[in-house]
Amino acid sequence: MAHPKAKRRKFLLDELLPPRKIFTKIKERYDLKHIVHDFKKKGLKDHEVRRFAQKRRRTIITGDKYFVGRITKETSVIRITGIDTMSIGEMDNRLIKATSLYKNPSDYEGKVVTVTPNCVNERNYKGESKRLFYKKRKKRKKK
Repeated sequence: MAHPKAKRRKFLLDELLPPRKIFTKIKERYDLKHIVHDFKKKGLKDHEVRRFAQKRRRTIITGDKYFVGRITKETSVIRITGIDTMSIGEMDNRLIKATSLYKNPSDYEGKVVTVTPNCVNERNYKGESKRLFYKKRKKRKKK
């Protein structure tokens, strides 16, 4: 766990995701807040959520594949794909994997990090993309 005085990374769960108390692993490591359950902001448009997070220097965690839209230098988003088919434990583990790839909170700025079942991809505000992590699938045995 981080030192009490150490600067912890700040994340903001959007309203599509469950309350933060469910995300046990990431909640222990980082300053995690939920836009609805902690800030009482429900029904905000994407650009309003983006502005809200920027003012508070928080990286947005979303499951909405259409959320990202236009990325700016100040925008930082982690997008989890397939949230409707995975357990909370799987989501928590994927978030830990994605967040462990960055050392400083500023490393997220201007980027959208997409977390899928097998990889973590990054795209910056200039449109440049790269794969950060890839888990090879096990080959099936032929019958």
